[in-house]
Amino acid sequence: MDYEDRIKLADGGRKLWLKLKSEYGINDSDYVIVVPEDDPVINELTLKYVDEFMNKRNIKRVFIMSRDTTRTVPVVSHITLTEEELNSIVQLYELYEFAANVIFASLDVPSGRLGRGLLVKDNIELEDVFKSVVYGLQ
Repeated sequence: MDYEDRIKLADGGRKLWLKLKSEYGINDSDYVIVVPEDDPVINELTLKYVDEFMNKRNIKRVFIMSRDTTRTVPVVSHITLTEEELNSIVQLYELYEFAANVIFASLDVPSGRLGRGLLVKDNIELEDVFKSVVYGLQ
């Protein structure tokens, strides 16, 4: 993807983000967890540790943005997005970290995240890396 395409995609992400903030009443004290990939293990870990993450940071509201609508947990609100919409949010974040309260439930996204590289060192488990890289737990 060339630079102009990235800018266009990010612009779409900005418009979408502003629309979602307004529609769902997302404010600076809420957290948004973007699940950019359809990895069932990562999706499961996202849900498994969201309560612990909320308790540690004293968070009252969390929104999960993903394509997966089959599983959720009662303490969070789920926003279903298309793959293109998720990609536009990721692209916006890669060009400009637009909000401190947005995190990505991925070891590889946004671009430059090296979480998966930790798995080859010292027999570290995926679950431990995920908790540390995504939620800052442990």
